[in-house]
Amino acid sequence: MKLIYKLTIGYLIVSLLVGVVAYFGFISVNHINSAYNEISEKSLPVLDTIEEVEAEGQNIISSTNKVVLITDTEGNDSKSAKEEIDQLKAERIKFDEAISEYDALVNKYFPQETVFLENIKNSSTKIEIISDELIASEKQGDSREKILEKWKEFQLAEKEFRKAINQTFQHETIEINEKKEILQDTISTGLKNLVYISLLTVAFSIVMGFFISRNISKPINTLKNAALDIEKGSFETRVDIKYGDEVGVLADAFNLMAKKVNQDITDLEKAKKNIEVQNIFSRTVINSMNDAVSVIDVRDFRIIDTNSVFLETYGLKKEDVMGKTCYEIVHKRTVPCTPPDDICPLMETVKTGKPSTEEHIHCTKDGEKRYVEVSASPVKDENGNVISIIHMTRDITERKKSEDALLESEERYRHLVDLSPYGIAIHLEGKIIYMNLAGAKILGTTDTSLFIGKPVLEIVHPDYHELVKERIQMQEEGKKVPLIEEKFLRVDGTPVDIEIIAIPFNYQGKKAMYGVFQDMTEHKNAERIRLENERLINADRTKNEFLATMSHELRTPLNAVLGFSELLKRKMAGGLNEKQEEYVDHILEGGKHQLNLIDMILDMTRIEAGKLELALRRISVPQIIEEVLSLLRDKAMKRRVALKTEFDPALGQIFADRQKFMNIMFNLVDNAIKFSKPEGGTVTITVKKVDNIARFSISDTGIGIKDEDMGKLFVLFQQIDSGLTRKYGGAGLGLTITKQLVELHGGMITAKSKYGEGSTFTFTLPIEVKNNGEKK
Repeated sequence: MKLIYKLTIGYLIVSLLVGVVAYFGFISVNHINSAYNEISEKSLPVLDTIEEVEAEGQNIISSTNKVVLITDTEGNDSKSAKEEIDQLKAERIKFDEAISEYDALVNKYFPQETVFLENIKNSSTKIEIISDELIASEKQGDSREKILEKWKEFQLAEKEFRKAINQTFQHETIEINEKKEILQDTISTGLKNLVYISLLTVAFSIVMGFFISRNISKPINTLKNAALDIEKGSFETRVDIKYGDEVGVLADAFNLMAKKVNQDITDLEKAKKNIEVQNIFSRTVINSMNDAVSVIDVRDFRIIDTNSVFLETYGLKKEDVMGKTCYEIVHKRTVPCTPPDDICPLMETVKTGKPSTEEHIHCTKDGEKRYVEVSASPVKDENGNVISIIHMTRDITERKKSEDALLESEERYRHLVDLSPYGIAIHLEGKIIYMNLAGAKILGTTDTSLFIGKPVLEIVHPDYHELVKERIQMQEEGKKVPLIEEKFLRVDGTPVDIEIIAIPFNYQGKKAMYGVFQDMTEHKNAERIRLENERLINADRTKNEFLATMSHELRTPLNAVLGFSELLKRKMAGGLNEKQEEYVDHILEGGKHQLNLIDMILDMTRIEAGKLELALRRISVPQIIEEVLSLLRDKAMKRRVALKTEFDPALGQIFADRQKFMNIMFNLVDNAIKFSKPEGGTVTITVKKVDNIARFSISDTGIGIKDEDMGKLFVLFQQIDSGLTRKYGGAGLGLTITKQLVELHGGMITAKSKYGEGSTFTFTLPIEVKNNGEKK
């Protein structure tokens, strides 16, 4: 039987036993999984739901007790009673949801246990009914005996509910314990089956392995011993293995190989004699050559022979070079040439099997460097494999020096062109033959090779093709071409403004064009920016003049509206009924609001135009703050806002414009009152002296400002959001003007806020001024 068949049969038997183990393992896992799912997917969710029902029922009982107690002590309409009733309603919703979830789980998984479900539902319903009756009795002011009787009924219902819950818990707990015992038995049985079958598989595998190993290892050891005999020189060794499998085939092949080796040894002795004759001929040819020649072993690049010219060239003796590496002798280093910077012709010849030539720098014995041309020719065996290389060296030092001098001169002029800050391009017969780095950068790249060979019109914007053709024609005719502006195309297709001049010259006997150009983009952008700035300045001046004119024109008729409305309100023209007085009040309020907006616009216009001047003098801080509060007290009372002040005794007076300082305080306190909460709040004005600075803080307990809206403060014509504008009014000018007035005094203003809790606006002003009017 073949070896592969033996191994296959053993593999199939072991695989079959492994399959049996896997099958029993799969069955055991399925049984365990089913038992586990019975507990985790059915019983445990039911237990969790029962616990939720119990918790929510207890919350209803607790809330009912609180409602009755609060109603008894504080009355039906107290805030606490209303809040607790709302809480009770919310708890009942959660309780009903928990009952519904438990109902669904029981009907889905355990329909035989509906008796427990009904007990819980009945007791739950009873608790809710008696809870309503108990609260209603308390609200209606029933006698204490009747309330006490309902209270006892409520406690009895609570006991029934707890009893139903406990009975259900006990039943479910017993069932889960029974299912856990079934799960443990299933796991134990599965493990025992797997252990028995696994042990059987291991035992059978050991027996099969021993049998197969013995049938394979014995003949292989025989072959190994025979191979060792041949290694020792016993080429007559043979093996006698009659197996019909692959080992027997291997033995026959071994015997044939031994016979062939014996024959090859005989042929090798004959070949050695022929090689000696050839070596003598080859050495004679090499020594007769005028170039330095060496023979290199391809295995390690060691020198195995040289001619006399090689020894004379490098100033060495035969014993100095034999067995040394070629790079050690000619390059004076310990590592081979490394491509791509230093290409080795010997490596190229080994790789391709063909002759190779490269220019190198070699060193003589004294360290003198010489330019050489190295040629490598392969020496191959009868199978075509390269076994050695003929290494020929020709000195080209003088020729190389001449070439280097010419290249250095060309490189010097090329370097000057490459480093030019201007773009330089040469085109011949309509195609680009040179582009420097500056020109490539103007066209959007650093790769100058992208332009070589391209038609010159490919980098010119289509709008300028005809113009460029005319200029080329003029240059070819020898006419002078002036400096002009046109557009080129970058490599990504975008246009770029350039300024260019082209000069004709002869290149290799042909007429070529030498173009010098520069990027005009920044120059044109600067010009556009200058024109745009002039336009914006003019537009801003026109806007300010328009606002000032319009504000004046609006103020004149408004003064008439306010004046006549005031006369009507004072009944100077006769009595008014209640409705008419209401209308007149609306007219006065709207007119004053409109007049205030116009005043703010005028102030803003003066500030932006730099025409608003300060009348600085010593003013009393407490007096002005009290005047501001007196103007706003009615508004604060309507909004249920308390106004508080905290004055630093060390700060009594400051140098400031009285009216402007009053405007600052009025705007900030008015804002604090305006954005108070519906239920009211507190606005606190704090004044403190810090060195030579007066610090004023206006804090409120109002609606506050969101973090993302803080950046909109102090921005002209902006409210925090449109909803606030509709609800609280305002044009978004007050804070902007306030900031400008503070900074006009030499101070600064900041704000901080927490949404829903309130805001604090703080500004500082210098207390004194120097003699020249500057702020301290």
